Amino acid sequence: MAPRGVILYKARQAQTISRPTAPATSGRGSCKQIFAKLRFSFTGDFGSGWAYDKMAGWVRHHGGEYEKEVQCGKEALLRQRYTTHLICTIEEYKKKSSQVKKALSLGKYCNIVVGDWLADCLVSNNSKKRRRVEKGYTLNRVLRRVDKTRKAQERYRESFEEGVRAGHELVDNRKFLANYFHTLQM
Repeated sequence: MAPRGVILYKARQAQTISRPTAPATSGRGSCKQIFAKLRFSFTGDFGSGWAYDKMAGWVRHHGGEYEKEVQCGKEALLRQRYTTHLICTIEEYKKKSSQVKKALSLGKYCNIVVGDWLADCLVSNNSKKRRRVEKGYTLNRVLRRVDKTRKAQERYRESFEEGVRAGHELVDNRKFLANYFHTLQM
């Protein structure tokens, strides 16, 4: 007879396997609709595995909508057809491209985030897809973090160089040789 812990474990496994899955919404497959009611646009070069078509497919598959251009203006706001998320590279954000300017004009209605936000929403440690909070992924936050890291590196470099200068003063060969010859003459 199997120990009680093994029986309980097998019973839990059977329960998890037999659970029904949630019905698919809007005919988009059995995928979790984490981007329902969201409208996305992309700008910038995200690299080889991140083509716009591929990213748009991910968004649509998870319940969102993709637009080539950021939708803004009074009519878009009134009809609630505005872009909710602009996924952007840091370079495009710094250049203030037309897409970025349109998204900025929407203010709080449009989140300008880096591509990591999309990746983190779709891939997580425990394989549960969920929409992440955008706050930590906004370009303002990312640029602040990069600037803070750069300043910390500069401070570290300065203190390191100061230590090197102090070390050179302590081990100045001319002073050593002068002291050495002075002791030999005595």
